[in-house]
Amino acid sequence: MRYRPVLWSILVCLLIPDPLTAAWTSVGDGIEYQAYSISGPNNLFVARMDRDNTNAIIDSSIGQGRLSGGTERVSSQADRYHDAINYWDQIWGQRNDVVVAINGSYYNTSTGVPTSGVIHSGWYAKRYDNLTWESGFVWQLDRDAYIGECVTHNANKQIITYVATSNTQQFQGINRDRSSDELIIYTPQYDSDTKTNSSGTEVLVEMTKPMLLMPTPNMVTGYVRKVRQNQGSTPIPFDHVVLSATGSSATTLLSNVSLGAEIGISQEIKSYTGGTCSIPGILDWTKSYGAVSGNWVYLEAGVIQYGIDSSGARHPRTAIAYNNDYVYFIVCDGRDLGTSIGMTIDELAEFCKNTLGATWGLNQDGGGSSTMVVNGVIKNNPSDGTERAVSNGMMMINVQPKSQSSMFAPANIVETNTANTAVHLGPGTNYESIISLPKDTQGEILDHPLKGVYAKGYYWWKCDFSGTVGWVAETLLDLVSGENPPTIIEHPSDQTVMHGGTASFAVQAGGSEPLSYQWQKNNVDLSEGGHYVGVTTNSLSVTSSDKSDEADYRCMVSNMYGSTPSNPAYLNVISPDFDGDLDVDQSDFGFLQVCLGTNKASQTNPGCVDADLTQDDNIDQSDFIIFQECSSGPNIIADPYCVQ
Repeated sequence: MRYRPVLWSILVCLLIPDPLTAAWTSVGDGIEYQAYSISGPNNLFVARMDRDNTNAIIDSSIGQGRLSGGTERVSSQADRYHDAINYWDQIWGQRNDVVVAINGSYYNTSTGVPTSGVIHSGWYAKRYDNLTWESGFVWQLDRDAYIGECVTHNANKQIITYVATSNTQQFQGINRDRSSDELIIYTPQYDSDTKTNSSGTEVLVEMTKPMLLMPTPNMVTGYVRKVRQNQGSTPIPFDHVVLSATGSSATTLLSNVSLGAEIGISQEIKSYTGGTCSIPGILDWTKSYGAVSGNWVYLEAGVIQYGIDSSGARHPRTAIAYNNDYVYFIVCDGRDLGTSIGMTIDELAEFCKNTLGATWGLNQDGGGSSTMVVNGVIKNNPSDGTERAVSNGMMMINVQPKSQSSMFAPANIVETNTANTAVHLGPGTNYESIISLPKDTQGEILDHPLKGVYAKGYYWWKCDFSGTVGWVAETLLDLVSGENPPTIIEHPSDQTVMHGGTASFAVQAGGSEPLSYQWQKNNVDLSEGGHYVGVTTNSLSVTSSDKSDEADYRCMVSNMYGSTPSNPAYLNVISPDFDGDLDVDQSDFGFLQVCLGTNKASQTNPGCVDADLTQDDNIDQSDFIIFQECSSGPNIIADPYCVQ
């Protein structure tokens, strides 16, 4: 073809790799890692997260899962939250794939309680100290990121609204010891229970969402499930809070609650700037998702804050930095003469700005605490010689889809099938076990939006065992009585195949047997034969695919108690005949030429996705080679199997 030499020269120019990015190694979806050895000498370990990759997020971790004083090594914290449910996308039930973890804030080494505030999976779990500069790095549900400023909590903005009575009441704290005549809110991040004495009143509230930062008149709502007087130490299930009060605060609380009553919680953080915390700031903390405190902001809007640490001391460092494109986790080894001596804060700032291109940077707890874990492997050499147990950390996470079983249904009677069956405060082994039950203990399946949710290697069910309520792994339960309509456990997923290729769709369903299956194309039943194999099984194959097969496919699953459709999955058939006129000629090449050199096409230029003939998300030489093989010339029908 006459245009091939020209095309080859264009291709060479477009596909030269960028030496500035070649050293980064992908360790997750939208998450990369690189180690640096620089003069000093110093060894640094850096992970970066693409802020535009919607499958990559940031959250905090909490030592032992409890802010009452738990410390835990960073690798163990990462394992604790890996495969655990989260609240990303404002949906409970998606799961964490923890890719990178670092240590977080400073903490009281005697008590294990972290300095200043913590936000975890949307829960405002520990208040930031008022009028200090320790509010740290913040990641929000809208993917915004910032370093918090000097903050305060106006007392009249931290309120509980009693919907039935229209009354409000201020609360004085979150997850701390309760004093006389106070109302304190305890969340699941505090501990397995409130650790209170029997002198007060405690109200257990089931929340519809985490206790997010929501300023008035907005609120997060919940419903009263128990009112406990003079008992103390109320257990805290994963989706509940406890309102704990004494004195006149308890009197007000009791006069406004009843079983089933709706309550709302509103909170507000006010930011200030200026050295004296006197100038009102513009930061909006609403729906913040993950954060721990920090100290020195060494890089502000691209300007290094030289001398912010007047000591000029070198130490192992942990830091968080960012720009418009990436969030960086940074760890520098230290206290190892001849190998890595540690950095001053000024040197850390220069590295973040000049090497990483960051515009903002914040120092975290360092020294022997400094640790980076990538996919379960410790990357640096902690200066203590081993990992130190710390109070909290920060994580880069890939979000895994929510999955639910239909093995049981609400009101089913089940029984434990093994001795010492653990009943947990939430769906996952990361939640505390509150009791162990003997084999053959009967209970009832309770309705819950997360019934049958998958987490930490198991499907989980909320059960009531004669008044003991908690979550039990599905494998530890047997059905005694009950009837289940079909429920989809795993939905079919979108497929992309080359022209002439085979696409496979599968569905996993549960419910009372027997189950029957019927696949549909654009909501119309398919018949066996032609391109379609397995239309009445749980697995459908579309063979010799062509453009006429592009459609939505779903499966109807039925039994004697009803029918349930799966979610639709789309079949996309790739062909170099971009203009759909059955030949592959110069007009098709015009489309390919425009897209050549596009990387991460699905994110940067979705209009070029059809030109990705190799389906690696990059439009490059390999796609050009396939196009050459398929070229037929104008008005000559192309070989439909050339892309094979």
